[in-house]
Order: sequence, then C-alpha cells, then structure tokens
Amino acid sequence: MAKMKKPTFSFKFPPEIEDEIFERAARAFPGFAPKLSVVSKRVQTRVEPIIYETLVFYTSRPVPGLVDAERFALPLRARPAEFFTAHVRNVCIPADVPDEITTWIFAKCTQIRNLALWRGSKPDVAAHLLPLCATLRTLFVNRFVVSGMAKSGVIFPKMKYLAVAWFSPEVPIPDLEWLPSLTTIELDINKEPIVNDQWIKDVSTVISTASQLRSLFLNVHEECLRNVKTRVRKLEDARVVVRNESSHWDGFKEWRNACDV
Repeated sequence: MAKMKKPTFSFKFPPEIEDEIFERAARAFPGFAPKLSVVSKRVQTRVEPIIYETLVFYTSRPVPGLVDAERFALPLRARPAEFFTAHVRNVCIPADVPDEITTWIFAKCTQIRNLALWRGSKPDVAAHLLPLCATLRTLFVNRFVVSGMAKSGVIFPKMKYLAVAWFSPEVPIPDLEWLPSLTTIELDINKEPIVNDQWIKDVSTVISTASQLRSLFLNVHEECLRNVKTRVRKLEDARVVVRNESSHWDGFKEWRNACDV
C-alpha cells in the first residue's frame, strides 16, 4: 500500500494583517525595528515611519533602542528633507551630540512636536528652534535658550509643556506671553534657594504671564524642600507644586511622558 502523503497547509496573512503585525512589533521592540525594515520593501515603507518618529540620540555609549548620532549623520545627509519632515516628530538631543549634527537635524526635521535639547548656552541654539514655532508642543531646554527664544519675538502657539533646566540667577525666566497655550511648566531650581531669591521671582513671572497655566512644578534639592514649601504656601496658589529633585526628576523619563500630553 502506498504511503499516504501528509497533508500540507499553506496559510498566508492578508497584507493588511502582515502590516499590522510588523508595525506592532516595531513599536513594541524599537531596538529591533531597523532589522524589520530589511524584510521587504513593503515592510520598510510601513516600519520606517515608526523608526523615525522618535529619535533619542547618544554618542558616548551604545544604548539599546537609541540612535547613534554619528551613524545617523549618514542617512541625514543622504536622504531628502521631505523624508524627515514627513516622519520625525519627537527628538531628544543630549549635550554631547556634535554641533554639526545638531544643525543638520534642525535643518531637515522641520515638523518636530516634542523636543528635548540639553545643550550649552551658545547664542545660536535658540535660532534653531524658531522655525519650529508652528509645531512645537513640548520643550525641555535650558533657560539660556528660553531667554533667546523670548527675545526673538516669535510666538509658539501650540506649545503646552515647557521644562527649564540649569538654573542661573543671571538669566531670569522671561515673560511668557509668547507661549499663549502653555499649561505646564517645570523649573529646575536645585539648591539655588539657599543663596538667592531669583527662583521666587521666576515663579511670580510664570504665574502672572502664563495665562493658561495649570501646573508649575519646582524641582528642588532635598536640602531646600522645607524652605521652598514654606514660601510657596504663602503664594496661596494650588498650581505651584514643589518636588524633591533627587528622588523624582529624571529628564529623559519626564520628556517621554510629556510627549503624550
């Protein structure tokens, strides 16, 4: 008797289901997503927008899921600006990313909505952000840059969340009328309440000039908590919240959470 052949089953997902699977995999495992883009041209067109939607750079040491700034310079120069304009929405640039690469990023990524820019106090940094005035919704930056943005006179109508790092008594928080939609602001004041009162002046400026303000978070060093809380209570404004910087503040985590605002 002839042996019976085992039945074979051939099953293929519809293209739209396959696309959904690859897209979900790319979002769930961002570090693995670039490998998915080489499966096929169709998969590449579905996965690349997810890969480029959020770019968190590093230069000093490899971090899974983050973007090597030096290697990213290659596609940044090779691909047209239209590609990055269409896909890039969230960008985190730490202080050690080279100036040249930072300049390229802002030249080609012109539709950024959520940005963390932990750079120095160079005067040209604020100028990079002015073309983003129509799209920026969340910004994590130092007060030198905020001061430069305010002096430009450019309005940022959609920005709702601003986090300001690197306290400096020489650079006060400017009036915030240029941020008409701002609802949340963080001020990193560290240990400064020990040596000067500029922080309380900054709080007054925010309260009086941010017309849509809902929350003002003060990130304070543990040594200053009691003093700051006492002075804030006298303001009688429930929108002002004092937080222990040493146990709470994580710039990267805060930025990722704020991107969902």
